Amino acid sequence: MDNEREQLRQQAVDIFLDLEERPDGSAEQEAREAFLARGDAERSAYASVARTWAAAHPAPRHRRRGVPAVLVLAVALLAGVLLGPEALLWHRSDYSTNASAARHFTATSGDLLYLDASSAIDEQFDANRRMLELLEGAAYFETVQDTRPFLVEADGLTARAIGTAFVVERSNGVSVAVAKGQVEATRDGQRFMLSAGEKIHIFPDGRVVRTDIAPATIAAWRGNQAITKNTPLSDLAAALDRRFSGRIVITDSSLAAARVSGVFSLADPIATLRLAAGLHGGAVTAAPFLAVVSPDGSLFDFQPPD
Repeated sequence: MDNEREQLRQQAVDIFLDLEERPDGSAEQEAREAFLARGDAERSAYASVARTWAAAHPAPRHRRRGVPAVLVLAVALLAGVLLGPEALLWHRSDYSTNASAARHFTATSGDLLYLDASSAIDEQFDANRRMLELLEGAAYFETVQDTRPFLVEADGLTARAIGTAFVVERSNGVSVAVAKGQVEATRDGQRFMLSAGEKIHIFPDGRVVRTDIAPATIAAWRGNQAITKNTPLSDLAAALDRRFSGRIVITDSSLAAARVSGVFSLADPIATLRLAAGLHGGAVTAAPFLAVVSPDGSLFDFQPPD
């Protein structure tokens, strides 16, 4: 059922945006009418998209001093809130997931791939190597015996498996954590040898942080959990973001850096986000396709149009 709703939502987004680009286009108008005529579920999905777009583009009479909220919402929509990684990357990927859940796949080589929600991988195997590119999100890999090297690329990093189970994640840079065996990671001429229980995170500015991590907690999202230990709230929000059909934005840098520890459920990302943010005095305002974490929840102080 969730997959059906997600597909309907994506169809509604595509039709709505086509009509926004070409409001006088007869083909676009006909596509909308045909979609709406299919039933109540389609009309509800389209109305939800229209409401979100209207909230991001309110008429002047509705604008008050809450202009930043409008800007955040508009930027979020344009940055891919409506489209999401599944719409932007599915045409490139061989394996992908939507926001509803993580899934496991078996590559053509027999290697196990476990993708977190809202993740995508492109397979580039040939006679000499098993190469996968992580386009979005996070993925856990368990390799099989094969004479060809097993390589994962993500944001300029290449991770080479050495009899391994490991995870690669793209979030505020790129990270590799090893559950079994060893991984050789290279990026921009730097080389890192990681063993079970070790993790590196390379931030967008090139800064590298190497930490120890309990192997049992690696890729806890496979069990629909996030296990954190003195972890920035922004990292937990990134894990929750992949389970949310939209985007999560933290407006305050101090709140984003606040440390959280515990075992959190990914089943209800907004409820978990409210719990974790509330520990540090933060509040969450949720709307279709967007959830905003702020110190007092006051970011949305405009009145959306009727």
